[in-house]
Amino acid sequence: MSTSKAALFLLGAALYAQQQLTQVQDTIKDASGQPVSGQCTYQAAARFQDSNQEQIFGSPVTRKFAGGQIALSLVPTDTGVPGPQYYKASCTGVSSSGGSWQHNGNWIVPTTSSTLKLQDIWAATPPAPSIMILPGQILATGLSNGSYCLSVVNGQVTGLTACGGGGGLQLNTLTNSQLTSLTNSTLASMVN
Repeated sequence: MSTSKAALFLLGAALYAQQQLTQVQDTIKDASGQPVSGQCTYQAAARFQDSNQEQIFGSPVTRKFAGGQIALSLVPTDTGVPGPQYYKASCTGVSSSGGSWQHNGNWIVPTTSSTLKLQDIWAATPPAPSIMILPGQILATGLSNGSYCLSVVNGQVTGLTACGGGGGLQLNTLTNSQLTSLTNSTLASMVN
């Protein structure tokens, strides 16, 4: 392999392995229209893996900004595993006229090559977790055919019992130790 081909190969490999960051650029002004200077501190709400299977930790990161101009390069959260992922953020600043600005919230960062504004990533509440249980993931050996409910305590499944009415997640159509369907009237609201 020639030296130029080897250099191109290494450059291509380095670019492939590099994490795509989402760019955020914005201008922050106080209520009188004066630019604000200050800082934003953010951290991953929980440790997650990015799209390159690299670990992103919840250590706080602080970025200062001046003259109202803020620019951030962020690891996208929309492809984080386990999902959903987000950053907890707190921004404060003061303008030359003495006006102050503060915003606390959550940043949900999409993977995009477009440059975003802060309003594109701000969220008042963190993203709702979604759950997915495939019928084949539940082993029901030893149970007779019928309907069963999951018992859940503090977000952890603690048991599988015969349904006695109420709002349990009902496991329907248990046939030959294989679960073939799930029903729950509130399941749709849990996912959305």
